[in-house]
Order: sequence, then structure tokens, then C-alpha cells
Amino acid sequence: SYAVVGTISEANYSGSDSGTLVIAKAAATVSLGSLAQTYDGSAKAATAITSPTGLTVNFTYDGSATAPTNAGSYAVIGTISDTNYAGASPPGTLVIAKATAGVTLGNLTQAYDGNPKPASASTSPTGLSVSLTYNGSSTAPSSHGSYAVAATVNDANYNGSNSSTLIIQGQSSAGWRTQHFSPEQITAGLAADDADPDGDGWKNLAEYALGMNPTSRNPALLPVRDANGLTLTFTRPKDMPDVTYGAQSTDNFDGWDALTLELVSDGPVQTMRARDPL
Repeated sequence: SYAVVGTISEANYSGSDSGTLVIAKAAATVSLGSLAQTYDGSAKAATAITSPTGLTVNFTYDGSATAPTNAGSYAVIGTISDTNYAGASPPGTLVIAKATAGVTLGNLTQAYDGNPKPASASTSPTGLSVSLTYNGSSTAPSSHGSYAVAATVNDANYNGSNSSTLIIQGQSSAGWRTQHFSPEQITAGLAADDADPDGDGWKNLAEYALGMNPTSRNPALLPVRDANGLTLTFTRPKDMPDVTYGAQSTDNFDGWDALTLELVSDGPVQTMRARDPL
């Protein structure tokens, strides 16, 4: 706006008047850009192109002049700040997407002891909250078996997931000893693998492997002879972590030959069979 004074310049007349000259700002347009970004911990500002080009634009994000940092959606308006031009953008939306986090699962093989056996999860970046489910349940299992584990990052700025299988093996030999023997008996050697405290001919290692009670006498395990040969059938707890199983046969006690162990029935307790054909 300009104050204007007009004065007559003439020999026989005089006079003047005043007024205001208003030169309105020209209209300019604003197009918003950079409205889709990904969280990285730094502020994420929108950009703008003006017509005519090169004009200064001020932005607001949900009404604030501060560019946002966290993942989310923000209403953006760009307004021209110029001496000779005026204009503003149509409302836009700045979307800051969550970043992708890595998830590593651990403690996926554990031994049964009657207590819940949760998997562990670490994240990159570190310290993010992770939700775990086991076969769809948020409760960590305690029974031996296999469980589908799903891990999902629960964070305002990160997405991430991973999946695997948690295996709870049968009872460990250490847990078995603690269950059946007192600390004094363990110190005295009664819980050693080759000890037979109940005198039934079964050493502790065999009683552990076959799920027996080492303080109660158990009958001998004998093969059965039929028209096809000898068959040895026994039961064992499933997924015992500290023992391997095998069967052998001999015709002369001079050398032993390996036999195939067959799974007859599956479950928490498995029935196994070895055959030696005649």
C-alpha cells in the first residue's frame, strides 16, 4: 500500500488530493511433495514446488510448524511467504511409515522340567518390545512337544516379525536325577549313570532312558521269540535330550550287528520295536 498525494500545477488554479495506492499480491500456486517417508529417527519435512518457482513456503503439520519425527499421518499445509505473491497448497497428508526391524528368536530347544518354556527374542535396533505366541497362544508352553512360535514387534515406529519352532524335549538327565534323588544321594554317587541303587539290574542311565523309577525295582526287558525271529519291544519318553538309542544283535557274541528301531506308536510315551529275523 502506498500513500498518494496529487497537486495541481497550473498558474491560475490550485488544488490537491490524497489517497492510497494498493498493489495486491499476485496469486501463486503450491504443490506439495515428499509426502511418503519412512521413520529413521530424524524429522521428516514435506517439500513444495511453486509457480512461479523459487518462492518461500512455510509448512504446518497438524497445525504445528515443527516437522514430525515419529511414524504416523500428519495434515500438511504449505503457505507462500513472499512480498509479491500469495497462495497456499491444498491440504495434504504426510505419511511417515514404520521402519523395518529385525527379530532373532532364541531358546528354541529346551528341556522339560514342568515349568513354562518361553522363547527369547532380540531386535535390531535393540530394545524393541516383541509379542510372542505359541501355536497362537500368548502363554508359553510347559509340556514337551513342538510349538509354532510367532514373534511380532510391538512399537510405534517399527514393524518386524519372525517365526520358528520351539521344541521342548523330554526331561534332562540332570532334572531326572533331581526328581528321584536327594542332594545327599547325588553326592554319595547313587545317582551316577552306572549306579543301580534299587538292585534290579537296570543302571540309572537305562532307567532314565526308558522312563523308569530308579528307586523302585523294574522287571527285566526280554525279547520275544516267534516264527519270524526275536522281537524286542519297549517304551520310552519322547524327545529325551541326553541319550541316544540303538539295538544290536549277535549270533555268537563275537560281533554285534545293528538292528533298525521301529516306531510302533507315537505320543508323550513312544513304543519302539527291534526285530532280529531268524
